[in-house]
Amino acid sequence: MIVRKMTASFGVLQNRTLEFSPGLNIIEAPNEYGKTTWCAFLRAMLYGIDTAQRGRAGKKPDKVLYAPWNGAPMAGTMDLSFRGKEITLSRSTRAPSAPMRVFSAVYSRSGQPVPGLTGENAGETLTGASLPVFERTAFIGPAGIGVRQGAELEKKIASLVTAGEENGSFSEAEARLRALQRKCRYRSSGRLPELEAEMAAAKENLAAMEKTAAELARAEEMAENARLHGMSARKNLAGAQEKRREDTERRLKICRAEREQAENETARREKTSAAAKEALRAGILRGAEPDDTAAERARADMRRAEKAERAANAPGFGLWTWILLLLAAGAFAAAGFYRRVFWLGAAATLFALAALGILSISRARKRADAGRALREILHRYGAETSQDIPECFAAYVSQWEEAEALAHAAEEERGYARSLAEKELRLHQELAEILGGDAAPLRQMAENDKKEQLLREETARLRGRLDTLGDPLVWKSRLHALEAEHDRVESELEALTVALDELALTDEEMRSEFSPALARSAAAALSRLTGGAYTELTLDRELNALVRCAGEPVLHESAFLSRGTADQLYLALRLTLCDMLLGGEEPCPIVLDDALINFDDVRMGYALDYLAELTQHRQILLFSCHSREKRYMQIKNGD
Repeated sequence: MIVRKMTASFGVLQNRTLEFSPGLNIIEAPNEYGKTTWCAFLRAMLYGIDTAQRGRAGKKPDKVLYAPWNGAPMAGTMDLSFRGKEITLSRSTRAPSAPMRVFSAVYSRSGQPVPGLTGENAGETLTGASLPVFERTAFIGPAGIGVRQGAELEKKIASLVTAGEENGSFSEAEARLRALQRKCRYRSSGRLPELEAEMAAAKENLAAMEKTAAELARAEEMAENARLHGMSARKNLAGAQEKRREDTERRLKICRAEREQAENETARREKTSAAAKEALRAGILRGAEPDDTAAERARADMRRAEKAERAANAPGFGLWTWILLLLAAGAFAAAGFYRRVFWLGAAATLFALAALGILSISRARKRADAGRALREILHRYGAETSQDIPECFAAYVSQWEEAEALAHAAEEERGYARSLAEKELRLHQELAEILGGDAAPLRQMAENDKKEQLLREETARLRGRLDTLGDPLVWKSRLHALEAEHDRVESELEALTVALDELALTDEEMRSEFSPALARSAAAALSRLTGGAYTELTLDRELNALVRCAGEPVLHESAFLSRGTADQLYLALRLTLCDMLLGGEEPCPIVLDDALINFDDVRMGYALDYLAELTQHRQILLFSCHSREKRYMQIKNGD
């Protein structure tokens, strides 16, 4: 692709036109002329404006930053050559919230639409790269000359090494697999710990059911034996005073019916009370009384949660702090070449940078600790925010009071049933007096009735407890389902672990194919840009470089290089990536926005010579605020 002409209503550019030729184009212009704006306009014409972009750290989004200064809608055209055809791209704005959204691509001579070329795919179709890849390779500025790894660039590299597919990257796949792995188990959280806790609770509930059922069976058997024994004793009672006996027996029957009704009501209320207490044990205090100590603890937890929220949301140091300290260190270091005393300032600034880094790490750890403490407190109360804790505590207090009221009502009903039992006992005694005769059988019958009444109370209590625990068949089915789910999630976790290992091995094999080739080509380009001063280069996974100076035995990190040499290193790396990733029959242009600003005159000449060679198969657009680049090329070409 070759860019021929651009006309822009974009930021400071008010219907201005810029024309280019094939090969190396040097656009010399002073500061505030709009060089960076032209570069941004070229990118916008190819890829559009990201309307979802938000301002951050003092940087405005492109839709605001490049709004035309004269208030006109953002718009522009670009004439280019692509695959032997002359094409005109145009973008305009219909709605202020969607700048440059209206797109057209036509053949310049006929005005006919270019088939398949849309505003969404124009950049990738014409350059052969997505926007993230284009910005990390062929779009080079003084503040962004370094190469940063990213998912899109990783996909492009993978496509070069493998069969050409750009469907995914190692980082994205690893992140997805690790996210799934954390969903299965992450320390004490995840699906597996949840299933294990639910399985333990189900087993505990089933054990309690079995124990209660056995106790209930024994109590029912004993109560039935007492009833049969009482019936047998009553059959032996007969005799005098039939009318009084019948009246007493009638009252005794009524009392027994009332007592049985009271016992049934007692069982019902005890069941309701047991259910309320069971629900209370699942609350925030696990069934404990919400006294003043618990209330004070809840208020203390709320204050701790609020403090943790503030700590977790505490701001860090801004990017400009680091930039200013780095600039200060560079200024002192530069001045140190003239007066040694300025080296002290550079050292002090570097020391401040180190201290600021330690303080930033400490603050980050404090924010992480505060976030964990906040999550723990909110999880304990089942709250969304710290302000919800009092409401959760108040709900628990209401639940406690309701459970206490139910227990009190059950106790009152139980007392009433006992009073009826005592009344029934007195009627038995009265009946015994009426019947006369041997008092021993009557005492035995009364004792048997009392024993029967106590056994009925026990069976009612056990039956209420068993009803509260639920249906054992349901719990067994639930346990079997949990065990099956646990086995499935364990198998899934094992498969994810194996997949991560295989993915890492595959990625390492891919890197072993690509990185050496990239490093060799970049080293050759660096040697050209530095006049042979640096001859060897190695790269890690994130494309961070180590270089060897000619004649030296050790490799140096790029952080130890001067700003100019570091820019030359990463320019070599970018140009090599362009050649490897964005080559082909018709490669896209390389855009350089003051990218040579930190080069001295000699290495600037090396760079221009190298760029001039690249123009044999690729257009290069070099924007500069200096006249030395154009003057050098004029002298070289004999103009």
